[in-house]
Amino acid sequence: MWSNIAGQERPKEILINIFNSNRISHAYIFHGNEGVGKDAAAIEFAKLLNCDKRVNNNEACDVCKSCLEINSFRSPLFKFITALPSGKNETDEDTNPLEKLEKEDYANYLSEMEAKAADNYHKVLLPKANDIRIISIRQIIREIYLTGKDGKKKIFLISGADRMNAQSSNSFLKILEEPPKDCVLILTTSRVNSIISTIIGRCQKIKFDNLKKSHIAEYIKQKYENVSPTEADFYSEISEGSITKCNEILDSNFMDLREKVIDLLTSVITDQQLKLGND
Repeated sequence: MWSNIAGQERPKEILINIFNSNRISHAYIFHGNEGVGKDAAAIEFAKLLNCDKRVNNNEACDVCKSCLEINSFRSPLFKFITALPSGKNETDEDTNPLEKLEKEDYANYLSEMEAKAADNYHKVLLPKANDIRIISIRQIIREIYLTGKDGKKKIFLISGADRMNAQSSNSFLKILEEPPKDCVLILTTSRVNSIISTIIGRCQKIKFDNLKKSHIAEYIKQKYENVSPTEADFYSEISEGSITKCNEILDSNFMDLREKVIDLLTSVITDQQLKLGND
C-alpha cells in the first residue's frame, strides 16, 4: 500500500495517475539521492500492477497472493537485479548469474535479499559487487520475452542502475529498443547522469526528493522500538533526508558515540576551567 512509502507524495501521485490512465510505459528511471525510497516505490508499483484485490482501485492490497509473493521477492512476475560479485564461467550465456556465485557470495546474497524483503529501504551491500554484470542483463533477456500471465505485468527492478558497465548497458539498450508489451523495467539510481544517455532517452524519469525529518522520525519509531521519540527526532535531524544514512547512523551506535564525545568534551572543559581557576 502507498502508506508503506515514507513521504514522496508527488512521485506517488504521478504513479497513481499513470496507473489510472492506463498509460504504463515500458521503462522508468526513479532518480534521487540515496535512501529516499526509490526501490520501495518501485516495489509498491510492481505490487499495484499485479494486485488481485486493489484498494480504492489505485493501491496494492498487501494481502493477496501476488502482493505477498512480490513482498517476499518470490514472485515469478518480479525480478530484483543488483550488482553481483564476479562468478565462475560467466561466458555461458544461458546460465542464471546466481548459480555462478561462490558459495559464500551466494549466502551473502540470500541474506541481503531477506533483509531487503523485510525492509524495502535496506541498502543491499555485497562484498566485491562493483558492477551490474552482463550475465544479469542476459538473464533479463531470457525471461522478458517469455510468455507471461494474462492481465499481469512482468516487472524488472534494476537497483543502482548506474552500476551497469559499458557491456551490460549496451546489452540492456537492446531490450529498450524492442520491449515486450507485458513488461515494465524500472531503473533506480542516485547518479542518473552516470547512466548512458541513450538509455535515459528511452525511459520516463520520475524524480524523488529528500525526505522530511518527520517522515524519517516516523520510520525510526516503527523500525527501532528501543529508540525514544527524542532520539528519533535527533537522528532524523542529522540524516539529511535519507533513510539509508539514518540506518547507517543507528547501526553504528551513534548515540553511544555521541555520549562518549560529550563526556570527553565535558571533561576537557572542566579541566581547563580548573586550570584557569588555579592561575
